[in-house]
This record gives sequence, structure tokens and C-alpha cells, in this order.
Amino acid sequence: MRGTTPEGPLYLAVNALRMKRPFRCLLVFSVVAVIAAYSWKVWESEAAYQWQEMPKGDAVRLQQVTYGRKHEFRSEKVWLERFSEAIHSRSLRPLSAGNRWSGYSPDTNVPSTVVLLRCRTANIPSIGDSTLSLPKGQTFWIGTHSASGNGQGVIIRFEFPFVPNHGEELRFTTTLQGRQYAFEFRHPTPPASPTPWKAAPLPQTQTNGAVSLTLNALTLEYVANAIRFFDWKAKPKWTITMEGRDAAGCFMLETEYEDEGGNKTWQTGLLSEPVWKIRALLSRTERFPFTDSEIRWIGTFDTQHAPAEQEYTLFPIDPALEPKGPKIAGLFGAGQYDIANGTTTPSGPPVPLNENYPVKADWDLRNVIHVKLTQPCLMLLVDLDGHVDVVRDEHGALIESTWSGGGNGGQLKVYRIPDAPARFGVAGESPLTFEFFVHPPAIPDSTPAPKAQ
Repeated sequence: MRGTTPEGPLYLAVNALRMKRPFRCLLVFSVVAVIAAYSWKVWESEAAYQWQEMPKGDAVRLQQVTYGRKHEFRSEKVWLERFSEAIHSRSLRPLSAGNRWSGYSPDTNVPSTVVLLRCRTANIPSIGDSTLSLPKGQTFWIGTHSASGNGQGVIIRFEFPFVPNHGEELRFTTTLQGRQYAFEFRHPTPPASPTPWKAAPLPQTQTNGAVSLTLNALTLEYVANAIRFFDWKAKPKWTITMEGRDAAGCFMLETEYEDEGGNKTWQTGLLSEPVWKIRALLSRTERFPFTDSEIRWIGTFDTQHAPAEQEYTLFPIDPALEPKGPKIAGLFGAGQYDIANGTTTPSGPPVPLNENYPVKADWDLRNVIHVKLTQPCLMLLVDLDGHVDVVRDEHGALIESTWSGGGNGGQLKVYRIPDAPARFGVAGESPLTFEFFVHPPAIPDSTPAPKAQ
């Protein structure tokens, strides 16, 4: 008989019937247990991604959460969701339709957590504040999102530039159409690091050449302003010395917080991580004691050579030399000027300014800089391209800028013109890198943590 071969299903079924009663019961029990386990898994998955009601009969649910740099977006519908859609739409089409939502969510430049919500709405809803809360009372805000629809629903994408690493319970909240919704899910635990980092107690001191950097303490500061991306900011306490003397003013210090999962963030790290690597970058400023051989001198200026009103004199700059220096450097008489694309155009006589400085500058949407001067000045238009502007008087003492400001067209620095000849030039920042391995600080008890969203 067909199917009764030792490998055939009918043979197995007939054999099962011939079994003694205990064996038949055990077989039936095993089958029921497998079906129950599968049903529980499906129910649990559906419970975590269940629909929540929205105004006007619409609904929203957590569609998918992805982690890393590549974010594949797939929306295969399980049978329970298909039945739910069939009942909701009073149509059998959801039971037979293919996968309407599939493809790839845009990749991210850094490891990120991408949350996708699916809305059962005809139009994209209004979207308000959105947060992702991690264990240990840490919350991150998001400033941007994207949404797309196909007439039968809307997918909303939220991106957070980090990935939790320890199977943590996460809570995502967002405001849609003026109503807040919350979604809780667990991040899958990644494999353990083959070489776990080891933290050392504070203070720690690292030395690079003649410069030493000491991390004395690390605490947290609550960010209370309305425009924020996180609630707790790391607050390190540093000491910078050079050849044993205080050198804090000679350097600009930037910090980056990294963990074993590959997250790299500015101003704070993930408090749920066991160890942070704090990368500190020291760049030389104009207060650094540069030697003459380290400075590429560009020009000399004094009041005797100050231009008349609405006139200016530019210094030649060779962009092929290193460091490159400012885009524009010149002496400008009192008046109004427009600067755009490396070109300077006088635009009017001087006007009174209700300012404490002899200059006022505005950047418009076309990246044109509108400058107003009430007295002659040395003016530099610079890029943040790794050089330091150095201005010194006849005795070699530092002359600091009177005013500085920046926009899309570059950073503008203005200096008063001294009576005695002074000179200016550029030097390299020559950044120094230091690394510290520490335990993340604890949230202070005296400062109330933000309320749950």
C-alpha cells in the first residue's frame, strides 16, 4: 500500500495505533506539548507587539526593532495578525495577500537602535517627543524621525545612535496625535567580548610627551533644559600639566565615551555598561607657547596702515602651505561689508552699534556674512580645519580676539589694531590622544531622576 513503507507517514500512523496504550498516551502528550509551546511563543510575540488604539478608530503597534549599522525591514505577518486584519477590514484579502511591507530601512553610520512603528492610519500622524529609556534610570531623546505610507498604513522610523549590549529591558515612548504611547521590549544579548576591558580606580594620569592629563573624578550632571538628547551628562574633572606646570589654557579638551559594544558618544555613555573607555583629545590653542619655527607668519599690521572707511587690504595666503590658515585675512576700515565665496564687497558706511564690541556679523541663508565695523580691525575668516590662529604684539605677547562668531560660511575672528606693529600667523593644532578605562558613575541620590514617560 502506498505510504506504508518504513519511511512513509501512513506506516508511522498505523504503527502508532498498534502501540500499547502508555506509548500512545506519551506520543499524544508530546505532540500536544509541542503545539502548546509553539502557541505560547506566538502568543507571547503577539502580546509584545499588540495594537494600541489611536483617536478616530486608528491603531499603532511596535513593528520591529533592529540593532547595528544595517537595518533590514521585514514584516512577515503571522496568522493571528492576518485574522485580526481580516476582521478589522471585513475582508478575506489579508489572509491571502503577500507581504506588503518589506525592504531595507536606511543604514546608519554608527551602531544604532532603530524602532519602527506601524500605524493603521490613512495619513501620517503628528509626532511629538520620543524617548528610549534604558536600565539604571537613563533616558535618551530623539530629535528626528521619518515616516512613509502606502495608503493602507504608515511606518514611522526612530533612530537612536547607540546599541544596548546586555539583553536589557528597553522602554520606548512617543506622542502621536497628542497622545503618548509606550512599548517595552528586550534587546537580544550579544556574544561576550573576547577581551573584556578592565577599569581602574580614579584618579588616573596619562602622559604624552611633555603633556600629562589626569582624570581626577567622574560624576553625572542632570540636563534640565528643554532641548536635550539625554538626561544625564558625564562630568569629568581634569588636570592638564606641561612639564609639571598647569597648562589648562594651552589646550582645548574634547571627550568621547566608548564601550565594548562599539558605541561611541559625546558628553555621556551608557550607564548600563560595566566599563567606559574615555578618549580625551587635547588640541593646542592660541595660548600654547609656540616657538617661531612652529608658526607660519602671514602678515604685520598696526594703526599706521589701517584702511580708511569702506576700504580693506587683504593679505596673500597660499592654500598649498601647511597649516593652511584662514580663508580671508585682511585689515578692514570702519564700514559695512558682505563676504561670500571668498569675495569681500563693501556695502555701506559705518553705522552705530548698540554693542560692547566694535563689530556685528550676521549669516544669512545664502551663507553671506554681513559685517558691520565701527573702527578699523584685523579680520580673519577661518575654517575649523586643524590650525591655530596666532596674533602677537611687538614683544611676542599674545593678542586675543575682540570678537568671534561662526556660521555656515566659516568662523569670523576680529582683532583690534595696535599702535605698535604686531604680526599674525597660523600653527598646527597637533592633537594628543589619551585613553582612560573607568566604571560609569552612579546617578546621585540628591538629584531626582526624570519621571518615567
